[in-house]
Amino acid sequence: MINLKDMLDADTILKEKYRIENLNNSIITLECFISQECNLQCKHCYFGDKLPSKNQLSIDEWIGIIENAIQNGIKHFHFSGKEPLLNNDLFPILNYISERKDTYGLFYGIVSNGVSVEKHIYKNLLLTNLDYIEFSIEGTKDINDFIRGNNHFDKLITTLGVLLPNDKISTSTTLSEINKDYFLDLMDILIEKKVTKIFAAPIHFVGSATQNYINMISPIDFLNLIENSIKKIIQLKHINHKIDLKFCISDFYTEYLINNEHFMSEKLKLYLEDGEPIYWNIDGHIVEIVLQFVDMPFVKQLIITADGYILSNADDIDKYNYYESSLANARNCDFSKIMKLRKKYINDYFTNLIV
Repeated sequence: MINLKDMLDADTILKEKYRIENLNNSIITLECFISQECNLQCKHCYFGDKLPSKNQLSIDEWIGIIENAIQNGIKHFHFSGKEPLLNNDLFPILNYISERKDTYGLFYGIVSNGVSVEKHIYKNLLLTNLDYIEFSIEGTKDINDFIRGNNHFDKLITTLGVLLPNDKISTSTTLSEINKDYFLDLMDILIEKKVTKIFAAPIHFVGSATQNYINMISPIDFLNLIENSIKKIIQLKHINHKIDLKFCISDFYTEYLINNEHFMSEKLKLYLEDGEPIYWNIDGHIVEIVLQFVDMPFVKQLIITADGYILSNADDIDKYNYYESSLANARNCDFSKIMKLRKKYINDYFTNLIV
């Protein structure tokens, strides 16, 4: 993580603090960890072997909390967890949001392993008027099944075959040392299947990744992978559908990116100096780099756990005592107060930078 104290003076830090404190609530994603159960045991799962809580939110509580969030300006709802489709309340909640979508300009979707329910259920998901379904896949068949379990790859590809082509369908890949060499071949498969949105991010060394010794991809290998992915996109001549390829670069890679010359150095400089986004438009195909240079997830994200706790950092979800770092519990705290607590959290963070 970049140490802002080494890079910015106190006045600049205070200006950044003020900017972040006063961001409109509409830019915040409320990530709803609606389920603490899963039918897989992925080797890199950030939940690890944490047991489900016994006091999970009821459907009426979820709907009340979401309505309260909407009334306080939140517009983006992302449903995840271990596997969100294992919570039977998901569909009525999505339908509730759908009824308010046009009135409040809402945006919402889910991430799924793609094999938790029958294929027709995924088709039914699209009827809830959601904006995206993100499917997790870690590489070609052998490496994917090593990480996610036997036959996951074939089952997921079958599910995708039922749903595609559809621009609401995307895939996400967690990159590590064990699957980095398979990503380009996975891209070929996904592009052939007419997946248009492909997302990849490095692994967080938490949860099951620590127990299974799945190491993070090195900065050099990560940059090489991104550069080779761009070269692959440049070579796309035979397809009519346009690809949106997005990489998230976490703060772990920041120091290397800043202190070494590489293929995106010029774009990085423009980003740091002028806030210019880092992307390539290649005959309508887009490759985008999302940067997390400072560990400030509270800027555009709030987490709500299955038992109602509000977290500012998704990484805290893997902890057994995650509730100790929560802002509040949404069962007994209005979102207007939660947003004030968020401001205090931000104020304390920046105060510690200055002191």
